[in-house]
Amino acid sequence: MYKPNINTRKFKNGLFKPKNPQKYVGELNNIIYRSSYEYQFMVYCDMNINILEWSSEPIAIPYISILDNKVHKYFIDFWIKTKDRKILVEIKPYKQTLKPTLKENYNYTQKQIENYSYELKEYMLNLSKWKSAKEFADSKNFDFWIITEKELKKLFNDNTH
Repeated sequence: MYKPNINTRKFKNGLFKPKNPQKYVGELNNIIYRSSYEYQFMVYCDMNINILEWSSEPIAIPYISILDNKVHKYFIDFWIKTKDRKILVEIKPYKQTLKPTLKENYNYTQKQIENYSYELKEYMLNLSKWKSAKEFADSKNFDFWIITEKELKKLFNDNTH
């Protein structure tokens, strides 16, 4: 069973306890959130009357990494089922959905260059994962959504849940 360790993570993480456990597909005692955004989305899924079923990290999607050209597994964050559709959902901070950039004529520190390099690699990996997730979703007649804090804010301001 997963035991969150707040001392080793920079994002909020832990175990989620649904108020509507009949909606969750999977092991109820091991619903893991790895960020506050994932936690918010779990609350949304649990409480939204339009979401009939949902699951966390239910599907491993193979993808070829652009960095090493090898096959890896991508665990999609969520699967949800409504009356009309099934949706694969990836939760990401908005910043991580954008290609990192460098300013011209700026004297970068070594640490800033290392951070840029890391962010660029993560962005490229995400593109590889999302391409495979979209292809997988299309093959199953699912939708594929990437949800950021911007969409989460809209979901919680919407009165449909």
